[in-house]
Amino acid sequence: MDADKLAQAEVWHGAIKILDESELTIRDTIERGLAVVSRAKVMPLQDALAAATNVLVEVNAIRVNAIKSAFRHVRDAYDGSTIGERALAEHAAIIARADVNRIDTAIRSGLSAGFSSTDIARRVVGSASLNGTDGSTEMTRQHIARLGLAVIRAPNLRTGE
Repeated sequence: MDADKLAQAEVWHGAIKILDESELTIRDTIERGLAVVSRAKVMPLQDALAAATNVLVEVNAIRVNAIKSAFRHVRDAYDGSTIGERALAEHAAIIARADVNRIDTAIRSGLSAGFSSTDIARRVVGSASLNGTDGSTEMTRQHIARLGLAVIRAPNLRTGE
């Protein structure tokens, strides 16, 4: 691998690292926010959904900010604003929407299945023993990794440099 491609790989690795760092905060937010729900033997559905909604608002803000930061990192490194025909901001928005939907599904389905807050957090960010590859956020890491790999393999995808 030549030096330029290695440097590009480091840029994309840095973007993924930004996402990984946000997952610690997400795990804590989910565990803390849903602890009351998961400990309760009986709770009105409306209260459980309200707790889930509050957690989702916090988690989504954390995750969207992390995705935007990751793409800012890429933009700054490439000194450009587009990949292919899409702006980096558009890539970030598409990926963030999909990620938020996956997180929402994982949290709501975990609550309805009666999982503990720790189990729900694990469903979202994955387990430490598997480096998070079993969580719903893994799809976002893979999406960004594949986008980076496409740019490294086909530098003509980068316009706006």
